[in-house]
Amino acid sequence: DILSKRAPGVTADIKNRYMLMGHSAAAHATTEYLNSTCGDFKLQILLDGVDGVDPFGIKKDFIVTPGKFLPYAIPVLVFATELDPESKGASPPCAPTNLSNERFYNAMSGPKWYLNVSKYGHADFLNIEYKDLAGLVCATCKKDCNYSQYRQLVKEAILNFANAILNKNEASLSIIEEAKFSIPTAFKHDHMNYDV
Repeated sequence: DILSKRAPGVTADIKNRYMLMGHSAAAHATTEYLNSTCGDFKLQILLDGVDGVDPFGIKKDFIVTPGKFLPYAIPVLVFATELDPESKGASPPCAPTNLSNERFYNAMSGPKWYLNVSKYGHADFLNIEYKDLAGLVCATCKKDCNYSQYRQLVKEAILNFANAILNKNEASLSIIEEAKFSIPTAFKHDHMNYDV
């Protein structure tokens, strides 16, 4: 199998531990999938999620209807950045306010958490060659940027959220809820008495 070839000696233990994660328009795709079936998925992570298929909103193919909840209720982490709604040049923002992060957060009916990282942008956590390419159209960090530190923060947020939900680890959940990260991060949640 692929895992044993790429990571010799590592065995996956994924029984009943599935999660879905998507960045940008992939948040639309993963949400659309969960709308049809939650299956065995235990959590969802949306990284700078954008609803629809184009940043202009010309093609009206949206999965979220503002004011209505989506038809599933698994724990969700919405991960946003301060610069998501900023335009660069003549292009629209890579994550327009009306089509991105809060849109997903507000549509979730189950336990939900929201992190917004200061001064970074839509694609700043990508590998350098992809970040630079995306930086032609997406707003990126402008001053005192430490991309490796930011990528570490994204990784820590994902791992802690997964550990909190899949392993019922309260310490990991408190890292998310207290936004204990190396870069200033705003936090909000509505977990409706969700027990870890």
